[in-house]
Amino acid sequence: FEVAKDAARPFSVYSDKISTTALGTSFNVKAYPEDEVIQVYLASGKIEVKEYNNDERNKLILESGNGAGFHKKYQRLSLEDFNSENALAWKHGVIMFEKSDFKEVKLLLERWYGVNIEVNGTPEASWRINGAFKNESLENILNSIDFTTPINYSISKNKVVINF
Repeated sequence: FEVAKDAARPFSVYSDKISTTALGTSFNVKAYPEDEVIQVYLASGKIEVKEYNNDERNKLILESGNGAGFHKKYQRLSLEDFNSENALAWKHGVIMFEKSDFKEVKLLLERWYGVNIEVNGTPEASWRINGAFKNESLENILNSIDFTTPINYSISKNKVVINF
């Protein structure tokens, strides 16, 4: 979101159990139902992040470059470090992986390409991927992964099958 400054009309985004309120700022909210943590990244300006219940004890004021995470299991908001280049790469058509395990890679590819990924077998516990892919096809990304971690895959419309 990029929000014009207007002190009379604050801009708020509600996601699950938290609200993010901004005046003249740009920020990103990542809140998928299946994620354990709702993440808010502040690119510029200043925002307030708090729980819906307006409990003043569980709110954060973020300055440029700060991030916040709301941990659903513990119902707790915390200040978190984030790499703005990685967190906001999607705005430029870039998929970023940084020490991502297979679960993270699978989930991001499913969301980005609108596919369902079926997995046969199990990747090694130490399986990690690093890389940036700008405007790449799903097939090119899977081919790149195959160079470092051998996989067999097939793509049929919006279904992908990966075999380890």
